[in-house]
Amino acid sequence: MNRMIVMIQRKPVLVVLLSLALAASSCDQLQQPQSKQENDADLRLTLGGFREGHPDEGELSGVCTPDVARTSMDCDIYNGIVGWAVREVTLVVTWSPYSQDDKRYYSERVSIDPQKTERVTIRLGLQLPLDTQLRNKRGVPIGPPSQHWGWNLVGAKGHQVH
Repeated sequence: MNRMIVMIQRKPVLVVLLSLALAASSCDQLQQPQSKQENDADLRLTLGGFREGHPDEGELSGVCTPDVARTSMDCDIYNGIVGWAVREVTLVVTWSPYSQDDKRYYSERVSIDPQKTERVTIRLGLQLPLDTQLRNKRGVPIGPPSQHWGWNLVGAKGHQVH
């Protein structure tokens, strides 16, 4: 350990160069934000995730689970819409007891080519209600927990690919 301190004290230029090399290599791994495509079209979705008027093209679907704190959701979104690259998804999150105030819309920029899946994290800006788990007299869980919240894909934007 003392040798390392002595080396750092004697060769500060080497330490600076190593630091710059590490910083430069980590910059290569950063994703550049997607620029909005000028020709992105509104892909109106049905409740089932199909493109409105084009159910034969496939569907946009996914699975979302909240983080431990229940303040964000990790979603795996699958683009099953043939011939369309999705660049933005819009989700609605609701919770019970349901009223108009218990609904929030979230739009997130993505880059999902046809027949591909992408992980998307949605920061909710609120905490989802806890699930309820029924238990027997001994405290053993009965059935799956009852969720007091839900989500649905309600919109997307993208462009045709050839």
